[in-house]
Amino acid sequence: MWSLETYWNPLFFVSTWVSATLLMYSFGPSGYPGWRRHLALALVSVPIWWWFELINARVQNWKYIILFEYGDVGYALLPSLAFSTVVPAASSASRALRAGEIVAGAVSLALLLALPAQFFILVWVAPFLILDGVVGLR
Repeated sequence: MWSLETYWNPLFFVSTWVSATLLMYSFGPSGYPGWRRHLALALVSVPIWWWFELINARVQNWKYIILFEYGDVGYALLPSLAFSTVVPAASSASRALRAGEIVAGAVSLALLLALPAQFFILVWVAPFLILDGVVGLR
């Protein structure tokens, strides 16, 4: 499927990951949380992934080979739909650990932005630490 070179590849990506998500929910202890919770997670996921794209504009860690001209609206909508499949779940931990996660995430982000070639891996770690800490404190 990934070798298909069609305008609709983002939709193939979404259908694959939504299917995988539903399969994982079916094996989980709590089962499917319902369409409202699923939609809420999807809506949270979109800006988080666009954040990765914004950071990548600085660190230049990856690039996309785009075979089709999507236009501004298509480029905003189709990747956003694909990005809606990405949010991880948070776990429980102490308030001190959550605060430490936020600090570590902020330091990771600063290192990433200051020295992108040396700390490019932190593009994935920094937002997780910050978001997991904030969600855990709530």
